Amino acid sequence: MTVPAVRGHWKALGARGVVLALLFLLAVAPPLALSQTSSTSSTSSASSISYPPFTAYPATQTEESQIAQLSQNGTIAGTILVGTRIPNATGFNVAYVTRISSQENALNLTLQAEGVSGFRMVQFNLTKTSILNMGSGLMLVTEDNATLSEVATLGGLVSAAPSFTVISSSSGYQILVSIPHFASHTIILETPPGAQGSGKSSTSLIIYGVGVAVIAAVVVVLVFSMRGARQKRMARRAKTPASRETATPKAEA
Repeated sequence: MTVPAVRGHWKALGARGVVLALLFLLAVAPPLALSQTSSTSSTSSASSISYPPFTAYPATQTEESQIAQLSQNGTIAGTILVGTRIPNATGFNVAYVTRISSQENALNLTLQAEGVSGFRMVQFNLTKTSILNMGSGLMLVTEDNATLSEVATLGGLVSAAPSFTVISSSSGYQILVSIPHFASHTIILETPPGAQGSGKSSTSLIIYGVGVAVIAAVVVVLVFSMRGARQKRMARRAKTPASRETATPKAEA
């Protein structure tokens, strides 16, 4: 094998190695970066806030009728509709004054009332893609800075201590929070950072997409350059025997 041929083989192996390395980065590196971003976000959040696990109980016809009755008789003071945008309050009469603020994976409700006494509930209706990361199975619910405990049934909400229950349905979740004695109260729902309502996840996906596009473009350029180099080598090899055959008779003459 001649020296130029050896050099050509080394160049081909080097180009193939670069292509394989880029394909490896395309398949492995971006997902690792995404998982590292997610784990870093979860770790930093978990270090500052402890999120208790919750259970979403399937809705039954009995509970649905009970909720409708509680809304009609005023036991449920009103409903907060929570989606991917700004939450809205509905069903509260003029005696109630509500202030709602939200941020990534958190919802804050301040509720005041005049001439209202006795037991009340507040209902939160969440879509499956709401700002709260309900898919995590973890949620911190506080009322006036006190952590609430979860109960399994609507009947369990009627107690001396504030509590909450979570009901799941095909459209999302219903969270009912009890208020044993009415005054000015602040209720906060908070979940760990996650895909729902998380700007970090969308940013990471954009970075991943850009990385995939760049690596794919480089791979395409290298593949076509390798094909061109191979065709040139084949063309040179095809010409070499012909030139030797024409040169030999002249030497014998």
